[in-house]
Amino acid sequence: MGTVFAIPRLQILPEEEPTSKNGVTSQKKKHVSSELPDITLLPPELALHILSNFNATELCLAGCEIKSWSEITEDDVLWLNLVKSEWKYAAYVQERILEKSWQSFKKLYLLMDEAQLIFSINPLKGIEYLQDHGIVTSQPDDIALYLHSSKKLKKEELCSYLVNHRKDVLDEYIQLEDYRNQAVLPNVLRNFLQNFPARHCKLTQEDLALLLHKFSGRYVHCNPDTGLS
Repeated sequence: MGTVFAIPRLQILPEEEPTSKNGVTSQKKKHVSSELPDITLLPPELALHILSNFNATELCLAGCEIKSWSEITEDDVLWLNLVKSEWKYAAYVQERILEKSWQSFKKLYLLMDEAQLIFSINPLKGIEYLQDHGIVTSQPDDIALYLHSSKKLKKEELCSYLVNHRKDVLDEYIQLEDYRNQAVLPNVLRNFLQNFPARHCKLTQEDLALLLHKFSGRYVHCNPDTGLS
């Protein structure tokens, strides 16, 4: 069954007859009014299903612009699903997130969105912001999981954070790479290095050598039958 959307209902009012004033005939006017159906009159499950097709911006706008929708667009189920769809990290650590007393999952979404913006300006501050709000821990493997699963982070800042500031997190990050059944080594290496743009990150020869060493170790671990060592 296809997705059901709330579609505006248009009401066409009767046309006004032309009027004449001082010998000038006015044009016909047609009035069109629009009215959105009250989604709160639907069964809650159906209403939430409809709103689950909205992104965060659309939910916020709907709640502000349509008074009768203001409460349901704040529903925690909607916002938790948005958090997990935008940041896979949240799905991996869902139990820990659910244990924390959030004001709402909308607030959690906004915090993670803000952290992503801060990271794009200052990676160290972005991770610190997440830690201050109890979203990410200080453990290298947990930070690596967040970075590895957050595909919207800028590669330049990601590279800078891992290579220039947190090589311990870099170790854990590379352990999350899965190179199994990827036989074309040049392609795998090319894809790996795309996450570490040398020119923008100002990588030294030592940095590149380190990355290649860690990559080769992980690739051999994932493909023990290749004969490489």
